[in-house]
Amino acid sequence: MNTFGKNVQMTIFGESHGEAIGIVISGLPANLTIDHELIKKNLFARTTNKQISTKRSELDEYKIISGYFNEKTTGAPLTFIIENKDVDSSSYKKGVIRPNHADYPLYVKHDGANDYRGGGTSSGRLTALLVIAGSICEQILRNKNINVYSYIKQIKDIKTSSFTDAEKLEILTNKSTEQFMLEENKELDAINLIKETASIGDSLPSVAETLITGVEVGLGEPFFDSFESRLSHLLFSIPGLKSVSFGSDDLNTIYSSDAIDELTFIDGAIKINSSNQGGINGGITNGGLIKFTTSFKAPASISKELNSVNVLTHENIKLSTTGRHDPIIGIRALPVLNAVAYFTILDLLLEAKKYEAIRWFKKRNWSYW
Repeated sequence: MNTFGKNVQMTIFGESHGEAIGIVISGLPANLTIDHELIKKNLFARTTNKQISTKRSELDEYKIISGYFNEKTTGAPLTFIIENKDVDSSSYKKGVIRPNHADYPLYVKHDGANDYRGGGTSSGRLTALLVIAGSICEQILRNKNINVYSYIKQIKDIKTSSFTDAEKLEILTNKSTEQFMLEENKELDAINLIKETASIGDSLPSVAETLITGVEVGLGEPFFDSFESRLSHLLFSIPGLKSVSFGSDDLNTIYSSDAIDELTFIDGAIKINSSNQGGINGGITNGGLIKFTTSFKAPASISKELNSVNVLTHENIKLSTTGRHDPIIGIRALPVLNAVAYFTILDLLLEAKKYEAIRWFKKRNWSYW
């Protein structure tokens, strides 16, 4: 199932080494002029520094083939296509299973019919489509002063220093598109570590943190559609993402008295004084800063020799993964994290407005239908 969302929906299609990848977005309002510069900026951020990422060079030039007319959305499903123009499938062979990839489960699940080139449908290549959808949601949500920021918090032993949330937001608001850590000196250390690791045929894990401002009180529908549930569902669609946690890092080690986000009236409005719980109580946004951390595994495509199998010949083999691969995932995933957060927020906002309309009609004893 490649469709996600309730009130705004996206369906993605295509494979890493196929002719093209694409996305159909339904539920967007009509008469929206798409901010192409914002989409291109976010797609560029996903490509990252070529010194520390795959040498595959896709320009991610897209075309819209439905749902857009006279520079406006029509209200019909909006379809984007991105052609794959820099494909090299020479290092992939049917039956050869790469350890820690989706090759084996996909082979079994689809009776050997899966497209094994570059991971097929499980490839990070398809996250470009999530960025397109998220960018359109971002464009809409900026009008409500909702902003999402992500940065790399840790790469191996290189960790971000202790900053307050306010200090983080100030840095993130002013950082360049290419910057992925809060401190330039630590980012330089990280780049050198990534290069060194890639040179010995290995890869690195990473940890990211995301901060969201401007979200109103009340988003989320517990139990099963809580804010955390909906967002986590979409976050785990990002290839290589292994864990999500909301709130402060030390929630599992401190007393409740140190973890509670206290409330204060300021000029007649309620102020949440901290974000230890990540801006969410009982699965519902509380109007404070939303904060979550994600961890990404070290990419499994490495040139070190590993034990594996050929499922066609039933042989044990030694496998060294060749080709063009990323030595780290988290950096390229930052705009993807932002995108899925924007998508989730818009989807839940539309749901909240729907229930608001139902309550309005009920109060007047009118039938909603």
